[in-house]
Amino acid sequence: MSSIRSFVLRGLIFLAVIYSMVAGLYYSWGVYKNYSSGRLDYVSHWESRMVDLKKAIPAGEKRVGYASDWDLTGFDKDSYIEFILTQYTLAPLFLERSLNHEWIIVNSTSSEFLGRVTGQITDPFTVRDFGSGIYLIHKGDQ
Repeated sequence: MSSIRSFVLRGLIFLAVIYSMVAGLYYSWGVYKNYSSGRLDYVSHWESRMVDLKKAIPAGEKRVGYASDWDLTGFDKDSYIEFILTQYTLAPLFLERSLNHEWIIVNSTSSEFLGRVTGQITDPFTVRDFGSGIYLIHKGDQ
C-alpha cells in the first residue's frame, strides 16, 4: 500500500515539474517573439513618446503640473495608468495634478479639454504640441 502511495506521489510531482517547465517555455517563447519582432512593449512605447517632452522641461525643475481627461470625465483606469507612466518616464521630476505650476503637462484626447485648461490660466503662456494628445504649457511666455 505504501509503495502505491509513493508511486502516485512521485508521479504527481513529476507531472507538476513537467507542467511548470512547459508553461515556462511557453511564456518565454511569447516574450522572445515580442522582443525579436522589434515591437515595443507599452511602457517602452510610452517612454519613447515622452523623450522630446522631457527635453523641453528645464533640468532644474522639480515639480510640474499635470492635467488629463480624468479631470474632465472623472477617474478612469487608462488615464491613471498614463499618469503613472508619465511620472515614471519623467522621474525624478514630480508630477502634481494641478495647474499651479510654471510648467504643465496636458494629456488629453479631447480637443475641448486643452481649451478648458488654458481658459483657467490667467498668466501669459505658450502651448507646445508633442502629438498624440500630449501638450506642454509654459506660463510666463507670450
